[in-house]
Parts: sequence; structure tokens; C-alpha cells
Amino acid sequence: DPGWKKRVELFNIKEDIAEAKNIYKENPELALSMARELSVYLKSCDAQIPKDKKSGKFLPMPDEFLENK
Repeated sequence: DPGWKKRVELFNIKEDIAEAKNIYKENPELALSMARELSVYLKSCDAQIPKDKKSGKFLPMPDEFLENK
């Protein structure tokens, strides 16, 4: 079970180009807002959603993932 399925990361690229400080815990609402925006975009362009290799089930959209954390 890869760690990316469990971990949420948010970085301020402008101030932290090395992505050394995960600011998700200080900014969960910003992360959720960005995830919602990304999910809307992915749905609007009928993006292909990846499946879990083991279960064959589709992975959740970014907003669904964060809302269920």
C-alpha cells in the first residue's frame, strides 16, 4: 500500500522550491478548495481516472479523498 494513498501534501512552491515543508496541516481548507477546483476541472475534460491495481476500483477524485480523511 503506497504511502501516497495515505498522505496529503501541500507546499508553497514560491517560498519552498525544495518542497521541504508540508503546510497541509496549517492549511487544510486551502488544500480542500484546491482539490475541489481540480476535481471540477478533471470532470469537465472527462479525464481518465486511475484504478487501484489490486482492487480494480477507481481511485477517488481529489476532493473526495480529502473530504473522507
